Amino acid sequence: MAPPTAAEATTLANYSVPGLTLSGVPSLAGSTVTITTSPQGAATYTVTVTGVTRASDASPLAVNTASFTHTTFNVASAASLTSHSMRVTFDAPPNAGQATTLANYSVLGLTLSGVPSLAGNTVTITTSTQAASTYTVNVAGVTAGQRWHGAHRRERDVHRPHAVQRGERGIAEQRLDDGDVRRGADRGAGDHAHEL
Repeated sequence: MAPPTAAEATTLANYSVPGLTLSGVPSLAGSTVTITTSPQGAATYTVTVTGVTRASDASPLAVNTASFTHTTFNVASAASLTSHSMRVTFDAPPNAGQATTLANYSVLGLTLSGVPSLAGNTVTITTSTQAASTYTVNVAGVTAGQRWHGAHRRERDVHRPHAVQRGERGIAEQRLDDGDVRRGADRGAGDHAHEL
């Protein structure tokens, strides 16, 4: 793909997506433009691009629309593995760099250490010694690993809290209400609580 004219490609008014509000200044990397949108539902959207030409010869776009489907991204579960480790499982592969950043996780009453390991959809994190108690893990800044490139970068929120209790007889899991989610303002990277 030939790169677009930078000044045109980074003009927000040249893009529209019915049902979404576009904001900020579009960023351009090669032939890919990234634009922040209002929160997306699980739906198909169509982006229309006008006033953007090819940089090399000022040719207009032959095709100026593209569709994409937003799919939600959630924490599927959180559990204590041992008295010194826990796991957080997402319902789809997370962004590997974000999922393995220790600062994106916190647990009141525990110290997290090391580099989280990612295997598929599951992140394993080392903790200080856990008591036979319930802990809440907060996940912030972890988005889905797959993104749609074009006029929008899709960063799907992590939500859907779970309670997982560590006790002497094993682990019991219980889904909490979605109303317990605290949403962040950070382009889809939310702060979310899950109990261990």
